Amino acid sequence: MNSFSSINRLNIIKYNATTDHRKVGINTVFFPFVDILWQFCTITAILTDLLIIVFWEYDMRASEMNKGQTVKIDGKLYAIVDYQHVKLGKGGAVYQTKLKSLTDGTIQNVRLRSEENVEEAYLDKRTYEYLYSSGSEHVLMDTTTYDQISLDDDAFGDGQKYLKPNTQLQVSMYEGKPIIITLPNTVDLEVTDTPPEIKGATATNQNKPATLETGLVVQVPSFIKLGELIRVDTRTGEYLTRVKG
Repeated sequence: MNSFSSINRLNIIKYNATTDHRKVGINTVFFPFVDILWQFCTITAILTDLLIIVFWEYDMRASEMNKGQTVKIDGKLYAIVDYQHVKLGKGGAVYQTKLKSLTDGTIQNVRLRSEENVEEAYLDKRTYEYLYSSGSEHVLMDTTTYDQISLDDDAFGDGQKYLKPNTQLQVSMYEGKPIIITLPNTVDLEVTDTPPEIKGATATNQNKPATLETGLVVQVPSFIKLGELIRVDTRTGEYLTRVKG
């Protein structure tokens, strides 16, 4: 983006206006009103620059890529998982790039020349609250605007397995559409069904299945009892620890 921002242009205008005022001798009684107008223009310029930074999409060179960035290639959104700089001798250098599709999660390996342009896409990350599910419809509410959105099973992913109503999560939006649903790293859920403790299993570190209040089934240590609260890692689906009330 051009470093010659709206603020720079306003400063030049203000300087010229001040110089012109001194030349023509405008009555100083108007200065308070001029200052108020100037402050309004300055705030407007700042907001304009911020909007450009947030929503502007631009081409960057492949050599400027970073892991975790979101890029748009052939009209599709990808997250940069990894890349390696490879020299090809006389052919120059390329970046062997691993990309993850943000629509279906598939992984693609793409080779990009170091001078090749790649379009970076900015995602609007917002905090939502999971309200309820009805069949394949899952309803979330924006915690700032209170607007509600509805997601199907494909978009919601594993959310229904881990989330209780009123749990917060992050939704990444692109052009007003939810693209990525990010669950909290851990959740605390109640055990609603599990076999009784097996004698001698503690000494052998034997696990048993446990059904949780959301319907999720995880392997837990043998000492876990019905009605207890346990912590589960949403990234792996594994039991972490027992939670004391």
